[in-house]
Amino acid sequence: MAEGQEDPETKANKDHKDGACFKTGPQRDLYRDTGLPNGTNPGEQCDEYPFASTLEGAGKASWDFSVKSVPAKDNRVAGGMLREYYVDDRMLAWDEGLDRPSETNDRFYMKID
Repeated sequence: MAEGQEDPETKANKDHKDGACFKTGPQRDLYRDTGLPNGTNPGEQCDEYPFASTLEGAGKASWDFSVKSVPAKDNRVAGGMLREYYVDDRMLAWDEGLDRPSETNDRFYMKID
């Protein structure tokens, strides 16, 4: 992937989240009448689950996702903690370009209660 270019999975996650949260972007029509929140209040951000950084993010057609308006500071702190977890515990991004990607990529899952 070229420097500064967003990978397709990340872009798809963002497009679906923005469609659901703000009724904007290329996926806005999918979420027009869904009853999902329309934007955020001042000092809040729209957050999605599963995390955008996962294979099961909002852009994956075979998975459901949810969005919620949350305090911006809490969202930033949680995002920083998640990034730190990925780095500290060596969680690697899925690399489709590897020979036999299903066998050669590191696999991990998280159970969140």
